[in-house]
Amino acid sequence: MEPDLHLTHREQQRARYQDKHLQRRREKIGHGAKD
Repeated sequence: MEPDLHLTHREQQRARYQDKHLQRRREKIGHGAKD
C-alpha cells in the first residue's frame, strides 16, 4: 500500500512547503541566527 498515492495534490504541496520551511529554519539555526 502506498499512502502517498492517497494524498491530495494540496496535501502534497503543503508537505513540500513544510519540508522547505523546516529546512530553512534548520539552516538559520545552523548559521546561529535567532528568530
